[in-house]
Amino acid sequence: MSRFKQQTTAVVLAFEAGLGFLAVLAGRGLGFDPLQTIGFDRPASELTIACLWGGVAALPLLVGLVILDRQPRVLSDFKEKINSVVLPMFKGLSIVEVAAISAAAGFGEELLFRGLVQSGLQTWLDVPYGWALALAVASLVFGICHWLNTTYAVLATGIGIYLGGLFLLVGGLAAPIVTHGLFDFVAIIYLARVSRWPRGEKNDDPNQTTSTEP
Repeated sequence: MSRFKQQTTAVVLAFEAGLGFLAVLAGRGLGFDPLQTIGFDRPASELTIACLWGGVAALPLLVGLVILDRQPRVLSDFKEKINSVVLPMFKGLSIVEVAAISAAAGFGEELLFRGLVQSGLQTWLDVPYGWALALAVASLVFGICHWLNTTYAVLATGIGIYLGGLFLLVGGLAAPIVTHGLFDFVAIIYLARVSRWPRGEKNDDPNQTTSTEP
């Protein structure tokens, strides 16, 4: 791997992990520790079950990705951004490197958006249905921070709602961390190696696929 790719990988890893560090610093400055939302104080069996739920919860997102991939004319602007902005960052990386970045993204982003923003707002808001308002705000911020275009932001907001709902349902951040990281990892590998639109080809032949190394 080239020195440039090594530097890019290091920058992406540092950025994603830095989001988690930022969440902890901001939370403690506000009198709230987002690390407590992960559930490290729970029995190991409960934490394991939460992680298993996180793995299961990634499946609908991945199925949705495959269905979208099979519809070449649907959300073309979203696919164009994936092709031109997202996938080039991972070209030439090994599976281990993609896994490390995905894990860092799952941990850092979930600690910030669900652990700090959503859980913090829910704690501070003393109003009926405060959990719903916190979920909406955290998901909207999540979508805005993923703004590559309007479609991308809307889809990211929807995923934020899904992950925030999982956080509420399971009662801890371990599940959405696993879901987020696992989805990112499988999605990147799939889009780079299996997808019918990894480089923006306008290919209408359903029997022809493209394969590129991530």
